[in-house]
Amino acid sequence: MSARDLSEAMQEKWLRRTAHQFQVLGDPPGQEDLFLLRQLDMIEQVNAPLGLHKGALVLGGTPVAVRRRLAHLAGQVRAGTRVERVFLLGGARRLDPEREGVGVLTTPAEELPFRQDWSLSEVPETEAEMMRVVFDQSNLPERLRDISVLVNAPLHRNGDSPSTADTVAAFLDLDDLSRGQYLVVTGQPHVARQTINVRDCMPDGFTVVGSGYGATLTLPLRVFLDEVARLLFEQL
Repeated sequence: MSARDLSEAMQEKWLRRTAHQFQVLGDPPGQEDLFLLRQLDMIEQVNAPLGLHKGALVLGGTPVAVRRRLAHLAGQVRAGTRVERVFLLGGARRLDPEREGVGVLTTPAEELPFRQDWSLSEVPETEAEMMRVVFDQSNLPERLRDISVLVNAPLHRNGDSPSTADTVAAFLDLDDLSRGQYLVVTGQPHVARQTINVRDCMPDGFTVVGSGYGATLTLPLRVFLDEVARLLFEQL
């Protein structure tokens, strides 16, 4: 079976027919699954190349995901990666009160402690506002604080939330952007696909390289299979 045949089969049998997804229980990957997923580079942390990048593009998500991405970026900077600016790629998506409410925002994360002088002054209502709160509350290297830029992509006319491509388009609308290499900051198992998504939106002169934290091995296997299907589709 060719890669294209496999992609078409997964699109038809996995992404479009949800009954197949329910046949995969919510258990995490087994040892054989992990062996194969590691071969696809979907498990281990992806480190950033050392040296200077024009900017770090921190992709949006839930507060937990954004914290993990910022913690990963901070670790990469401490290890020698340098970025001229940090761009928080958020949008006007309304927050889920259960997964993204005040309780989540005010609960410290082990991998990224709060600043001692931080307190919540205003409850965010959108993803972009939440990303700014998470950035401000986090104990990050001081050299990252003065170079951050919030990108806020608007909702679509029909009310749909902005996609990654929409946030990249809003980023490209910023003034005084420099051509060169940018770091895409995300997390496994999404590093490869989301880096491709960003790369495909970039004009000539802008290149990207992906970096992200390692996958949580307690994630359901269906999450990884869904990512395999989407990655195959993006690459063909």
